[in-house]
Amino acid sequence: MRQTYIRDESLTIEKLILQNVAAIGENVIVRRFQRWELGESTSQN
Repeated sequence: MRQTYIRDESLTIEKLILQNVAAIGENVIVRRFQRWELGESTSQN
C-alpha cells in the first residue's frame, strides 16, 4: 500500500484507492498484487 503509483509518483497505492473510493462512493478492497515483467510469458514450458 505504500508503493508509489507508477503513473503518478506523488501518490501511493493507498492514496489512489482512497481517491477512487471517494469518487465512486464504493469501498475498494485489494485482495492481491501480481508482478508482471515486460516480455514475460504466461505459458509454462
